[in-house]
Amino acid sequence: MANVAEMLDEAIRLGQNELGCLEKGDVDRAEQFAGDRAELTENAMAQSASDDLDVLFEKLSQLKNLHGRITGEAERLRERLKADMQRIRREGKRHKGYGGAVRGVSMVRNRFLNKTG
Repeated sequence: MANVAEMLDEAIRLGQNELGCLEKGDVDRAEQFAGDRAELTENAMAQSASDDLDVLFEKLSQLKNLHGRITGEAERLRERLKADMQRIRREGKRHKGYGGAVRGVSMVRNRFLNKTG
């Protein structure tokens, strides 16, 4: 089994791939990378290793910084999606407002007409 430093290096690589996918908007693939990264990080932390603590601290610091960048990108993606949904909602209301002009309004309204038959 790989040592903890190698496992954390692999987790960093997966995190960079996840960030790239988020920047492209490929959320499904980013989710796969996130799951793999989380599993690898948990396995690395579960192993009791007497590796150089300075190296492990450096790897964990890199992973923490990368996680912050991933979270920031995910928040930007969420805000962009929210803005798109609001824009679509406004366009729908605008198009709905044009409905009366397209269908037209009947000029004659006979209130004595029996509509039920």
